Amino acid sequence: MMLARHEDHPLRLFMVTLVVAGLTYGQWLTSFVLNIDGEVPDNFYQTIALGRWFHAVLRFGLLPEPFLPYFTNLTSLFVLSAAACLAALTLSLRGYRAVFFSVLFVTFPNLAYQLEFLNQADTFAVGYGLAILSAYLFLCGISAPRRVSQYGYLVLAVVLLALALGIYQTLVLVPAVLVAGRLLLQTDEELIGVSNLRLAVPFCVYTILAVLLYTAGTAISQGLIGVDGQSYFSGYVEGRSFGQYVIGVGSAFGSSLVGRSAFGFITYILATVAAVFLIAKGWKRAVGERVQKALLVVAVLLLPFAFVLLSGTKLPPRIYVAANLSFAILLTAATSVLWSRKAVFVLLMCLCIFHCNAITRLFVSDKRVRDADIQMASQIATIIRVKYPTIDLASIPVYFHGAHTNLAEEKLPGSDIFGSSFFAWDNGNDVRIKNFNRYYGIADYRPVGPEQIKAVEFILPTLPTWPDANSIALSNGVVVVKLGAEYGWLPFSIR
Repeated sequence: MMLARHEDHPLRLFMVTLVVAGLTYGQWLTSFVLNIDGEVPDNFYQTIALGRWFHAVLRFGLLPEPFLPYFTNLTSLFVLSAAACLAALTLSLRGYRAVFFSVLFVTFPNLAYQLEFLNQADTFAVGYGLAILSAYLFLCGISAPRRVSQYGYLVLAVVLLALALGIYQTLVLVPAVLVAGRLLLQTDEELIGVSNLRLAVPFCVYTILAVLLYTAGTAISQGLIGVDGQSYFSGYVEGRSFGQYVIGVGSAFGSSLVGRSAFGFITYILATVAAVFLIAKGWKRAVGERVQKALLVVAVLLLPFAFVLLSGTKLPPRIYVAANLSFAILLTAATSVLWSRKAVFVLLMCLCIFHCNAITRLFVSDKRVRDADIQMASQIATIIRVKYPTIDLASIPVYFHGAHTNLAEEKLPGSDIFGSSFFAWDNGNDVRIKNFNRYYGIADYRPVGPEQIKAVEFILPTLPTWPDANSIALSNGVVVVKLGAEYGWLPFSIR
């Protein structure tokens, strides 16, 4: 059978994985859509503030800004496909099992929520690869016969994981899932309970050292550049009672396990079913072995959603970076002992088709809304020029007030940032809207300050909202475009 012929041929495995990834993400690969946050060509200071210092380093050298449509996309898929093959190697998978795992790895839709951010898609892929390589080196270090080799592997593993965290912090969970998966997929002959238990302590030390090294890198980079640190999770952590916290965590984990945490995640319920099967299958083993296997299964299943424990509520799907890894591991483990190769191939084909459909629908929704955004921005620019032909927009600022949602019906349920309009994000963001106009060459509007906004406050209640042409007015030397009734996000206070 075709799948079996790839045994011991890593290059063939990589090519199969890359081709499937290209087909799955064909819409994204060939049809450029500007993502939210992609309108700014240089995010250096923001990434340093967020602690993503190695992302900034890559942007200065190997992968410079701004992103390049198609090339950035292709680079991301290339690196993720290589990461999938390295993960299969780490898990000691061969033949059709390696193909099954690698293809599920690159097609599960959680990656789409990261690749949507084209301004960091390639560096995220590099970070994912570094995290997997780090786990591989950790396992090599643990099993190395000589102490010098052990230390060399482990030091390199710590450094690589710290670099991965310097790209995207939630990648810290990837080695944990991968190592747990490696122990889960061991054969009975390989299974030695004491060695697995002994692995926990060095793994914790390895992870802690990597986090400390990453933290040091964050402090040094922010100090050298002179920017204050920002916490990504601060917007999701809310003060609540212990009872509310428990309910929130339970609800978040529950929705994740049945595939309802985001659009396209519905197949994760198969991972939950596979986990139940694997636990039940090991019930006749010795008590210690049974408990160990059950803990490994639960760890692989739940670890991708561990940051829910910090927030106490459901998080955006882009946080669940290890969900594809867990999904692929659990289904590989379950099908390896239950199904024939032909049945596995049929299941793989069905899952690929379903995931391709979900991912394509996500990116198509984005394109339709972005086309509407471009049309709306062009209409606004035309009305300003026709209505006020004598004004010089190089000296007169424009203020976008409030928000307007384009094609709200295109927004898929639970699709996070997909299908979001630039004119509605942040409840309306004057700075973002202007950067969007500038990116597409529609107009280069001057910024406004707090005093200029205060000078036009009196006219805002009298204006209709877009798409009424009279929503655009010139007052006190400021062109006002009223998109909505409420104030949107501004980089300063006007109160």
